[in-house]
Amino acid sequence: MKKVEDTKMIYEYKTANLSQASDLARIEAFYQSPIFEKRFRNESQDVISIINEEITSQPNSTLPNNKKFFIISGHSIVPVAIANLYFHYPERNTATISLFLSLEEAIIEQLFSDIFLVIKANIRIKNIQLQLLPSQLSMKEFWLNKGFSEIKNGTPSSKNYTTLTLPIKR
Repeated sequence: MKKVEDTKMIYEYKTANLSQASDLARIEAFYQSPIFEKRFRNESQDVISIINEEITSQPNSTLPNNKKFFIISGHSIVPVAIANLYFHYPERNTATISLFLSLEEAIIEQLFSDIFLVIKANIRIKNIQLQLLPSQLSMKEFWLNKGFSEIKNGTPSSKNYTTLTLPIKR
């Protein structure tokens, strides 16, 4: 298993104005932590409890709600998505999570299962939104079969993407 520093992860905020550098610093520190490295050494460990131990005591993000998007790529999307949930949606009950996916289809099934584990653990989140690039449309049928539905009338900024959504029923 690769160590954290060898794991290729690309993550950045997509915001009009990212003034809360402390949020990014906390996430950076989290990825350097022994808890996160343990996730890669012991895949059987419960990922929710690992991340719970590390970040539930962190202060809430101060980013405005309409600026909370996270671009994620690489094979470490699940820990990134979980950290994003805890950091940026601790108090919201109508948040939509947008994941810009660039993943090999071979790992999609595991990704889907892990995302649902995250959503069930964070009961405040009400829906997931996936935005697929034109090059990723071959995965559209997979997601539709998993219960997602396509949003036909997106915002002007989303014209380059196919947007799928899945409400989380409680």
